[in-house]
Amino acid sequence: MGNDCEDEEDELCTDTVNDYKCQCIEGFTGRNCENNENDCENNPCLNGGSCRNSLFAYTCECPPGFRGLNCEENINDCQGNPCQHGGECIDGLNTFTCKCRYGYTGPLCDQELNPCEPNPCHHSARCDRAPGILGFRCNCPLGTWGHVCDEQENECYSNPCDHGDCIDGINTYTCSCHPGYTGRNCESPINECESSPCENNGRCVDL
Repeated sequence: MGNDCEDEEDELCTDTVNDYKCQCIEGFTGRNCENNENDCENNPCLNGGSCRNSLFAYTCECPPGFRGLNCEENINDCQGNPCQHGGECIDGLNTFTCKCRYGYTGPLCDQELNPCEPNPCHHSARCDRAPGILGFRCNCPLGTWGHVCDEQENECYSNPCDHGDCIDGINTYTCSCHPGYTGRNCESPINECESSPCENNGRCVDL
């Protein structure tokens, strides 16, 4: 009988008794090799890729950040290290982030930080940029010390207020005197009779 297979060049037709058999090439099925196998049936495309079936093969349309036959390869967005000033590049999905060294900031570590903004120094000390790990130096006012001038002498340590409470300050102190006392150190009793409060020749006695 005649050759009923669809394509004599691509399929081998074997004549049998009152029948025939088509030996299909890879990618085709059916009695007459009329069906193109769906190579996308098993979802070969990875990482969200879209499969497109075609004759003899399939192709994957990869999402941004991936490539390869099956979209299996994550594109290295850190290639060439876009991070400046020694920053470390961390690859992501179609993106990257820069881990900046101390003293730099910005998406590419391209902006130099000013360690004196905002001013880290206490007690209104002046901040100057300087070499070293901190990158700044505080010019501490008299009576204070420390990297950021956060330590100070306790001017109240010697209890200078005789009859009052001592309030510590920067290189100084003030006394809050108890009632009846005055002076820098609350050392002087107040003479309540000094203003002559008694009328009609009354005699004032200071207590």
